[in-house]
Amino acid sequence: MTDSPPIKRVLYVVSLFPCWSETFIVREIQTLIADGVDVRILSLKPPSERLVQVDAKALSERTHYPDLGLGGVISTAMTVMRHPFSSLTCVAAIVADMWRTPTVLLKSLVALSRGLQQVRWLNGFDPQLVHAHWATYPSTVAWALARITGRRFSFTCHAHDIFLDHQLLSRKVEEAALAVTISRYNIDWLSQHVSAQALAKLAVIHCGVDVRRTACQLDGRNGQHIVAVGRLDPIKGFDVLIDALHLLSERGIDYRCTVIGEGPLRGELEAKSRAAGINDRIEWVGALPQEAVHAALREATIFALPCQVATDGNRDGIPVALMEAMASGCAVVTTAVSGIPELVEDNITGLVVSERDALALADALQRLFEDAGLRRRLATAARARVEADFDAQTEARKLRTLMSSAVNGRKRLLVVIDEMEVGGSQRQIVQLLTHLNRERWQPELVYFREHSFLIDKLEQAGVRVHFIPKRGRIDPGFFLALARVLRRGRYDIVHAFSLTAEIWTLLALLMQWQRPPFVGSIRGLYLNQTRWFWRIKRFVLSRSAAVISNSAAGADVAARLGRHVRGMIDVVDNGVALPEPCTTQERSALRALVGAPVAGMFALFVGRLVDQKNVFCLLDAIAALPAEQRPWLALVGDGPLRARLSAHADKIGIGAQTVFLGERTDSTSLMQIADFLVLPSHEEGMSNVLLEAMAAGCPVIASAVGGNTELVSHEHSGLLFPSDDRAALAQCITRLTGDAALRKSLSCQARVRAESQHSNSALALSTQKVYERCIDADDARARSARRPPARPTSESDHA
Repeated sequence: MTDSPPIKRVLYVVSLFPCWSETFIVREIQTLIADGVDVRILSLKPPSERLVQVDAKALSERTHYPDLGLGGVISTAMTVMRHPFSSLTCVAAIVADMWRTPTVLLKSLVALSRGLQQVRWLNGFDPQLVHAHWATYPSTVAWALARITGRRFSFTCHAHDIFLDHQLLSRKVEEAALAVTISRYNIDWLSQHVSAQALAKLAVIHCGVDVRRTACQLDGRNGQHIVAVGRLDPIKGFDVLIDALHLLSERGIDYRCTVIGEGPLRGELEAKSRAAGINDRIEWVGALPQEAVHAALREATIFALPCQVATDGNRDGIPVALMEAMASGCAVVTTAVSGIPELVEDNITGLVVSERDALALADALQRLFEDAGLRRRLATAARARVEADFDAQTEARKLRTLMSSAVNGRKRLLVVIDEMEVGGSQRQIVQLLTHLNRERWQPELVYFREHSFLIDKLEQAGVRVHFIPKRGRIDPGFFLALARVLRRGRYDIVHAFSLTAEIWTLLALLMQWQRPPFVGSIRGLYLNQTRWFWRIKRFVLSRSAAVISNSAAGADVAARLGRHVRGMIDVVDNGVALPEPCTTQERSALRALVGAPVAGMFALFVGRLVDQKNVFCLLDAIAALPAEQRPWLALVGDGPLRARLSAHADKIGIGAQTVFLGERTDSTSLMQIADFLVLPSHEEGMSNVLLEAMAAGCPVIASAVGGNTELVSHEHSGLLFPSDDRAALAQCITRLTGDAALRKSLSCQARVRAESQHSNSALALSTQKVYERCIDADDARARSARRPPARPTSESDHA
C-alpha cells in the first residue's frame, strides 16, 4: 500500500488516566507524541490512583477530565440539544444492546453523558481520529463521539472486553475505521463468536515493552527467587501457583516468592498460602511503581504466571508482565492460554504448562532451579523474541501507520442498483468496482433482485456484496435493512445506478445521522418516460453531490428535462476490456457449438429483449433482403418479448435462420466469431454492447440515437442508420455482408477507438475523480460547520 500522509491529531478515550496497570497505553502515547502526533487524552473518570507512574504523570497536561458537577450536566444537555437525532440514536442503540444487563447499561449511559459534555472541547482540538483502548465503555464513548461529530473512530480490544463483555462489539467492529487487537488468537475468537468481519477487519498490534529502557541481565540473579506480577484475580492463576509452591516445599526445595499486584483475591490467596504452611516463603507486596517492578525482575531467577480461563469465560490476552520479564532476562513459566503461545514458545523462549496443573507447574519450576544452562538459553531467546515482535515503539509506529491509513487511506464506496441481471449498467458496475484503485478504495455493492454470474465475478475480485431482497413496491423490511447497511457501513460515498436504487437510497440516507455524499446516475436518454419519472428524477438530481452520465446525449437530456445545471453533470464514458483474439480453431469450434454456418454470414444481437432495443426492426430488415443475402442471426439475451419475437421471426420467414441463445457468459467470444453486430435501439445512452463488440473487433451497425453517435463514427468505426428505418438497416446489412474489406476496416478502427478512449482504467480513474471531489467538498463543509473553542485550552481545563 502506498504511504498515507501521517496522522497529526488523535484523541485517546480511556476509562481512567493515569491507571497504574495500563503502562502499555502510556508507552504507546509517548511514541506517537515523539513521532509528531498531537495526542490528547479523555479520561471518563477523574484521577483517583494512589500510585502514578512517572511517565503517566508527564502526560497529565494532555488529559481532559469530566465535570461531575452541574456544569457537566449542562454541557451534556447542550450537546443533546445541538445534536438531538444522533445523540438519541446512540442512546437507543446502547439501550437496545444492554437492557438485559442493567448495571452495564447504567454505566454505559453515565460514560456516554461524560463523553457528550466534551464535544465542544473535542471540536476545538479537532482530532482526525477518536481512538479508545478497551472495547467496553471507552469505545462506546468513542463510537458515539465519532457519530455525533462526524469523525472516524477506532479502538483496541484486549481480553475481558472480548471474552466477557460484548458491549456493541459487533457493531463497533463493523463501523470502526480501524479495529485493533493484541493477538491473532483474539481475531480468530472474535470471528467465530462476535462478527465474521473480524477476520478481515482487525489488525494485530501487540502491547509491548520499551526494550531500550529495559536492561537484559543474564548473570548475578538470586538462584532461588520466583517473582509473579499481575492483578490478583482468577485469570492469573495465583491459586495454582500456591499449590505448585506447596509441592516444591514438600520436595525440600528452597525458594522465595514475591507476588507484585493487588486485587479482589488477595485475602483469599494469603489465607490459602497460610493453610498450605508456606506463607513465610511468599511475600505479598501489593502494587509497586514500575521502577520497583523492573528491579524485582532483574533480581529474580524465575518469573511465573500460570494464567487460566476463569469460570465465566474471562481470560488474559498476552500479559505485559510476561514481556517485561522476558525482556529483562528472566526465565519464564506460563500456560498456553489465549494469545500467550504467540509470545512464549515451550522450551524455546520459556516453559509452557497446562492451565490449572499445579504438578506440571512445580516440575517446570524445579527444572529451572536445577538447570542454570536452560535458564540462560531460554532467557536469551526470550529477549530476542520481545525485541523482534513486542517492542513498544515498533508496535506504536505500526499503529500510527494504520491510523494514518484509516484517516487518509482507503475510502469506503457503496454502489447500489436494483437488479443484477446481465445488462449494460450491471456490466459497467463490474468493470468499475474491479478496476478501482484498491489502495484508495474499498468498494461494496447492494442489489435487490436478479442474481447473475456478475455477482460471482465481484465476489471473486474481493468486492463485498449485500443482497437485500425487495418484495413489492413498498417493503418496510427492505427499507430498514438498506438503512442498516448504510448506517453500519460508514461509507465515504454512495453511488446509485438506477432510479429505483436512487430513490430508496436517498430515503434511507435521510435516516442517517452522518450522511455521505450521494452520486446519482444518468444511464440512458429516458425519452419515453412519464412525467412522474422526471419529477422523481429531479428530486434525485437536486439532492446529489454529483451526477455521472455515461454519454453527453444523456447529460443534455437530463439537464433539459431534469432541470439540472448541465455543468454539474459529469460525463464518464463506459469502459471495456480488450479480449485476446480467437484462433481460427477456436472460432470454428464456437460456431459449431452455437449452430452458426461454417461459411455463411453470422449477424449478432446482444441485449435485453425489450421494446427499447427495437429487435422487431432487425428481424424485419433481414426478412426484407433477398434470401441469398440474409445472414444467420443469433440473439443473446432474454426478456419479456422473447416469445413474441420468436413467433414474429417464424411469421416473416426467417425463423429457420434465427436462434435465441438466452443469457450467456461468453457474449464477448460470440462477438469475435460474428461477422457483425446490430444494435437497432430506439434510444441508448452509452451502449456497453457496442463497446464490447468494438473492443472484440466485431464490425457494428447501430441506430443513430443517443450515445451511439458519440461512440460510432459512421463509415469509420461502424455504420449508423436512422432509428426504426428498416430499409436503411437492410442496406447497411447488405453492405457488410458483401464487402469483406469494409468489415475489416471497420473492425480495426473500432478496436483502436475502444482501446484508446474506453479502457476500464480510464473509466475507474474518471469516476474516482468525481468521488474524490465530492468527498473533499463534504469534508470542507464538515470542518466549517464545527465550532471553534470558546477560548484556548489551558492547564485549568485539565484539573
